[in-house]
This record gives sequence, structure tokens and C-alpha cells, in this order.
Amino acid sequence: MKPKAALETLERFLPRLKARREALQAADQMVHDDATHTLSYAAALLRRSTLDPEAAGIPLQLAVIGPTQSGKSTIVNILLGTEAAVPSPLAGYTRNAQGFSTRLVDPILEHGLTLQFPGWHRIEDISRETSNPDGYSLTGIEGSETLSQQPLIVWDTPDFDSISSRAYRDIVPEVCAMADLILLVVSREKYADQSVWRMLRLLAPIETPLLICLNKTDEESAAILRGSIEERLAAESIGCAAILNYPFVQGDSGAQIADAVIRALQDAVAGQLPRSPTLPAQERLGKLLLNHWGEWTGALRQEVNAAVTWQAEVETGLLEALELYQRDYLQDPHYDETLKRAIVHLLELLELPGVAAALIQVRQVLTWPARKVLRMFSSGGGEAEKKGREQEIGVLNDAASHLLLQLQHRAGEHALAASGSTGLWWRNLLQQVERSRLALERTFAGELVEYQERFEVEIERAGEELFRYLEQHPATLNSLRVARVTTDAAAVGIAIKTGGIGFNDLILTPAMLSFTTMLTESAVGRYMHTVEADLKQRQLEAVREELLGGVLKQQLLGITQSMSRQGCYAIPSEELAEAERALATLNPGYVPGNNKMAAD
Repeated sequence: MKPKAALETLERFLPRLKARREALQAADQMVHDDATHTLSYAAALLRRSTLDPEAAGIPLQLAVIGPTQSGKSTIVNILLGTEAAVPSPLAGYTRNAQGFSTRLVDPILEHGLTLQFPGWHRIEDISRETSNPDGYSLTGIEGSETLSQQPLIVWDTPDFDSISSRAYRDIVPEVCAMADLILLVVSREKYADQSVWRMLRLLAPIETPLLICLNKTDEESAAILRGSIEERLAAESIGCAAILNYPFVQGDSGAQIADAVIRALQDAVAGQLPRSPTLPAQERLGKLLLNHWGEWTGALRQEVNAAVTWQAEVETGLLEALELYQRDYLQDPHYDETLKRAIVHLLELLELPGVAAALIQVRQVLTWPARKVLRMFSSGGGEAEKKGREQEIGVLNDAASHLLLQLQHRAGEHALAASGSTGLWWRNLLQQVERSRLALERTFAGELVEYQERFEVEIERAGEELFRYLEQHPATLNSLRVARVTTDAAAVGIAIKTGGIGFNDLILTPAMLSFTTMLTESAVGRYMHTVEADLKQRQLEAVREELLGGVLKQQLLGITQSMSRQGCYAIPSEELAEAERALATLNPGYVPGNNKMAAD
């Protein structure tokens, strides 16, 4: 996979994964966890990577971020040289991204931002009462060239640390993903806050130029804090271009100091702005994705593994059913009904010239075509049907019923052992198995009748093979034809006494047993055993391929598609596999599915 295709694949996959994660959290009335926010950042970075900002008409962007009451809006106004943002002493006052553009806000710019933030919408009223996490404002600041001669959007963002920010703090990482420069504003009370360093760790792998501004901090305190921050930045390998300071000043003399500080702050920020919008480096982006991949896809992978486990359970159950059929039917020494069917067909082939028409008619009663015998088995009643079920039909139906019960039991065990969305996946599967069981048994019974009708061709072929072999042994063939006459005579007697008999009685008549014994003891005996073994092997393969491995297997595996998806990620394994191949493209040496890099 080429890098561009890999980025596009991941750009499609991550928002889908994030949406499912958010839906599950909403259903459980849970707030977004850190994994959801890192997903927001990564998905936005991928969108940025496949979007050409200049072609889309998007200018340079500066993101001003910070914790509660750090003074972000004040710093935004200082940088713009005008009162654009609205500062407030209230925590969480800013709940939306507020953009301030130094170029005219025209349709080209508006369209570019719709590409950049496809899930957002522009709103005019950004007041607290009407705020919406998916809304943003965009205001043109004419004549503001304090930072750059190039067009620039300065974003004032919500707090990322307040309790209420959990509902909207995805905004901050998405804006940071689009930024060409990030300015973190902190106070001396907040610089060591865990939320601050969590945000810095998230941003660090991409290495977007970063500035830190110590707001409302006097010079003496700023010097101490600067040293502490630099030490920690170095310890955590977080790059920072500079740590700036904007002290709290009062009075006329303070105003003169403030002017100098403002110019210094503006110059420092302007000096870090690139000349044109930049894209995240693929290598750094790939590393970021890999670092969080296990956390993002862990629950989804458990669901995928659950589907694989279910497939293995089905395969094992089908194998056991086939072994049961082989043991209780094909290998049963007291039961060789299939071969006897072939011998009946052989009897039909051993015609004698000049046999009376009455005898032929009687024989037709006794040696019905096998297809009619099969219809008799499935006709819905009668002694013949019961006897048939005691044979192949009964064994296979019992095997199928046992298989479904066993799979239902195994699904219940997995449902009890698993937790989270995986546990729900197994419970949904268990419910679907319970609902589908009777329908599966009925479908299997119908397919079983059709299978037997199809297999009748193989039985007739076995009879023809015996006949062709006998043709190569004329003496044996003639003696069997003489025996055929005796069989007809015995059949006439039986027919007169009973008024006609079924197939299951026919194969037990003395005449039939005598004929079978003659076959076994003649020169054709050994060959007949070969034909029988070959016939049973074909019968075993037909049951495995047509019944168990065909119809029943597909229906059992299809349960995962028809079951409820409530509480589950429900993302196909193929999508996850494709995303992991894309991840491997960006991280050579990554082993898909293991969340690890291959050893050098």
C-alpha cells in the first residue's frame, strides 16, 4: 500500500472508530475518556495530511490553548492588537472554537474550513447560552498585521481541564491538529497541572512548533518557573521553541512596561510562524498512531477475536458431528443400508429374458426406485418414516441437534467470561442462536432430504460398478441371474402374504439375505467390499461438504451477521485489517495485529 492510500484508509477508519466509541459511551452514560480525545487529535491530523491547505484557501493558523482561567482570550487580544475575544473571570466561559482571521472572510475561506472541520458548522451567536460543541465562530479582523504579513487565523479555544470541558474538549485537539503554531498559556497556579502535561504529551510526537506563555507571572517567579518547566520538558522529551512571560502590570509605569512586553510577545510568536501552512510529517504521524493503536482498537480487536473464536467453535462442533455420523452410521457393523440400496439397483440390472410380466410387476413393488423410498422417509408419518429416522436421517438429525446445543452452551460460557462490549457481543450471539435454533433444525432436515436424493446417483453408480464387474465374470453372473429367479419367486410369496412391503422390510427378507450372502461368498465378494468402502467415503465427503460444511456451517457463521449489534463496535474485521495494513505502511516493521514492531 502506498503512503497516500494508507493515509486515506486511516482517515476513513479513525472517525468511524471514534463515532462507535462515542456511541457506546453515550449509551452507558459515560464521559469521553482520554482515548476518545487522542482519537480526535489523530483523526484531525490525518485529515490535515490529506488536505492541501493552500489549495483549499486555508491560511496559517495559530492555536491558543490553556487550562481554566489562564488568560487565553487576553493573550489572543494582545497578539491581534485589538479587543476581539471576550475575556471572562468565569471558568469555562469559552465553550467553542473562536477564530479571528486577518484576511477577509470570503466564501473560499468558509469552504476551506468546512473541509478542515467537516463535522462542525459556523455560528454567529457564540454566547454561552447558545453554544454548541460542534459550532465555531469566524470573525474578520481587518488591518491586523501585528503577527504576520501573511493571512492568519488565531483560534481562541475552550479550557481543556475543567469538569464541564469533558463535553467539548475534543475541540482543542482538533484545532491543534490544524495549527501551524501552538501557544500554550498557563499561570503559575496551573503550569504543573496534570491536564497541562497530558496535553503536551499528546502534541509532542508531531512536533508542531510550540510556545509556552507564563501569564500573570512576575519576572522573579517567571525565572523560577521557567527553569522548572524546562527541566520537565527535557525529561519528557517535549520540544518547546521558547517559554515567554507576560506579567501582571498596573499604573502608568506598568503600561510602559506592558507595551514593551506586548511587542516582545508579538515578535516571539511572529518569529515562530512558518511562511506557509505545513503538514504533519508522515513518520511522526505514523509513530503517534502506533503509540495509541492498542488503546484505540483493543476492545474492537476483542470483538474481532470473538468472531474468530465463534468460527473455531463452529468448526470444532461440525467436526464432532461428522465423527458422530461416521461412528453411528457409516461404521456401524449392524447397518449397511447404503450398500443394500446399491444391491437393490444391481437386482434391477440382473434382468432375465422371458420373465413373466406379473413377476416384474411384483418386483417393482418390492424394489421401488430409491427416490421414492427417500420421499417415504420425509413424508411426515408412518412406520417406514420411523425406521428411516433410525438410520441415516435419524443419526444426522441427532448430530445437528447435539451440535446446536453444544454451540449454545459454549456461547453462554463465553458470555459469562467476557466483559465490556465483548461480553455484549457474546450475549447478543447467544440470543440469536437461541432464536434461530428451531429454524436451523428445520432447514437442516429439508437439506438432508435433498442431499439423500442427490446421493442416490452415487448409490446407483455403485450398483452399476458391481454389475460391470460381474460382466467380467460370466459364471458368477449366470449363477446370480438364476438366484434372481428364486428371489422373484420368494418375493411373490411375500407380496401375496403381506399385500406389498416397504424397502426397510425388503432388505431383511430371506430372499434378499440369501442373494446378499451369495454375492459376498462369490468371486465378487472382495470387490464388493471395495465398492462399499468407496461408497461410504463418498457418502462421508458428501455429508461433510454439502450438509455440515456447506449449508449448516454457512448458517451458523451467518448468525454473527444477523445478531443484534447493540453495545458493540460492529466494525467488520476486514476494515480493521485494512487499517492495520495502512498503519504498517507508515511504520515499516510493524506487525499487524500485535501492536508491536518486528525485531530488527
